[in-house]
Amino acid sequence: MTIKIGIMGYGNLGRGVECAILHNPDLELKAVFTRRDPQSLSLLTDGVKAYPATAAPSMKDEVDVMILCGGSATDLPQQTPELAQYFNVVDSFDTHANIPQHFDAVDKSARQSRHIGIISVGWDPGMFSLNRLYASAILPYGKDYTFWGKGVSQGHSDAIRRIEGVKDARQYTIPVEHALEAVRSGSNPYGEWRAEQEGRPTYLSLIKADVDTAIRQSMTERQFFYHLRQMGYDIKVGKDITLRAPGRDNGRKLMRNFGEDYSMENIRKRLLAQHRPQREYRPPPKRCWLHGDLKQAKKVTGFRALYFHYCYLLGVFPKKQNRPPKRVPHALREDLIRAQELTDEARLLSHHRIDTLEQLNAYQSDVRSQLADITEQRKSLYRKLRTKAVLADPARQEAIRAEIAVLSARLKGLRREVKLCEDIAQRSVSIRGKIQAAREEACGKEENARQEQERRTAPGRR
Repeated sequence: MTIKIGIMGYGNLGRGVECAILHNPDLELKAVFTRRDPQSLSLLTDGVKAYPATAAPSMKDEVDVMILCGGSATDLPQQTPELAQYFNVVDSFDTHANIPQHFDAVDKSARQSRHIGIISVGWDPGMFSLNRLYASAILPYGKDYTFWGKGVSQGHSDAIRRIEGVKDARQYTIPVEHALEAVRSGSNPYGEWRAEQEGRPTYLSLIKADVDTAIRQSMTERQFFYHLRQMGYDIKVGKDITLRAPGRDNGRKLMRNFGEDYSMENIRKRLLAQHRPQREYRPPPKRCWLHGDLKQAKKVTGFRALYFHYCYLLGVFPKKQNRPPKRVPHALREDLIRAQELTDEARLLSHHRIDTLEQLNAYQSDVRSQLADITEQRKSLYRKLRTKAVLADPARQEAIRAEIAVLSARLKGLRREVKLCEDIAQRSVSIRGKIQAAREEACGKEENARQEQERRTAPGRR
């Protein structure tokens, strides 16, 4: 027994579906439906006819599954719910932000007609999305990135062609080269992009800020490279200037990452344009009166103290507006793109006054217990939603769905807290090591500055 297939729309996707049917012996193409003149189509399958799109409902008893091959912009939002009244339907709707609304519309129509509707089938969303889901499920700390191209985006091209006055259009997707390089080098391009959009510092933005600072403090190339070395960078000069931070295997090329303004020639021009170097800002000492006894003051300890100090070193905590931010040590810069995660973890520790691993485990166990209870309540509501009495009463269905939505929101928050607890337990060990590395880096800089000062003031030096 074969499954009889109908195709709605005969563009590139429709022809691709027809080719797939030819390679599957359990499928049989019954008809093709089009908004164009059916006589103008040349089908690949012998004996199959093309019909006007309006004729589809009249063949509901001859087609088992209708595969919709229209565009996601305007075709599928209308066609899929409408045809779900007559057929089991499959579409490739790929406007990600509108998938929930599209699901609701198709679900309502399919339930009323007792048909099956499958939406967003294809590559992305579809098989590619499932591949990423499986990988994220089995990898404890997996990260996934998507790069398209070089190629034509059918959905975007279709949207452009629908603009009034556009006769034909193609939209090409070309990956950003520095984003590809970032993934190959093991960094986090999405996290860096997100941080840039939110105005937070990133690993690259801090390198750029260091280069700008070195330029402002210098009058010559020699001084420029000297200041960069004082900041801890290894320098390689060729067609491009490469800076490698301490503890990094790979360096960053200035012109490739920051543009033509950071070529050696343009850096020379910036140096020559300066009248005098800008000195490093050193805040004046503060005087204050102390009331009470520091020895008797209650201090924050344990996890809370560790996270507060680390967030301070990263510059996460707000500073006074009239004071420039401190340089973030190289050993800590990798965690800048995780600033929001660290802030959430610090808030959880502070809110629940968690200072030790025992307290953290006890709190996590309590949250897991709440998760189990609420999950069981939601399962009970789902079972009630499928009973005959509730199915016959739309008002009760809506009330139960509202209860389920409230429980789902609580579950989301509790799962987030469990994840934060797990991250705190693992991250606290690495944080201690990074703080120690930052202290050693600071001591090394002070020693280098001291040796440089001794060298300059040595007897016989002019």
